Amino acid sequence: MKKTVPINDGWLFAEGFTRRCLEPDYEFADFFPVSLPHNAKRREDGYFDRTETAVYTYAYLLSLDEKYNGSRLELVFDGVSSYAEVYINGTFVTSHKGDTPFTVDATAPLKAGFQNMIVVKVDSRLKKDAPLTTGLGPVPSYGGIHRRVWLNVSDGVEISDVFIKTGAVSDGACEIEAFVTLGDFYPETQLCLSIEDDAGREVGSLPAKAVLSREVALKGVVRGIKGW
Repeated sequence: MKKTVPINDGWLFAEGFTRRCLEPDYEFADFFPVSLPHNAKRREDGYFDRTETAVYTYAYLLSLDEKYNGSRLELVFDGVSSYAEVYINGTFVTSHKGDTPFTVDATAPLKAGFQNMIVVKVDSRLKKDAPLTTGLGPVPSYGGIHRRVWLNVSDGVEISDVFIKTGAVSDGACEIEAFVTLGDFYPETQLCLSIEDDAGREVGSLPAKAVLSREVALKGVVRGIKGW
């Protein structure tokens, strides 16, 4: 089961970046509260300023309940312009170029039953190698975390993608292949496939297969089914 939690209120923001903010005793005295989406620069009339770009820091204190211990945790950023570095509890986790969504695997650095500090360094300067932020064409570049952020919580074993391939039905039998991509590699796990009709009754299955990597292929013949 997956749970999606928006974390858009209660962020702290400041211009510039110092590595001191990654230390556990940093007080963030020069920061002020903002909500996401947020544009790092605004004119006095309230409109976006597309010309002033610089480096900024966003910080968020995330308290995780003990019940999330053992869960898979992901931070999803819908849009940061134009370069982001993500730190959790003082540790660099990942970076991303371009105004495109990206997901951060935060399972290891986030701690359940603990107040976790998330720091995002944002460099909003235009970059030719950053998608949608080159400054060319009709797409404007709004500096900052200008789209929403989410925390995805799952039970630790999840399927991220499935592709089913079927052959022709012959004498009530059909060869089925299932290509499954897991969210992570889960040792000592088996994967099986069950086929149901439109009433929810099982009409066939493929034998279980041990999970040896994130990608698993199941293949077999299912009998007693009808073609469309």
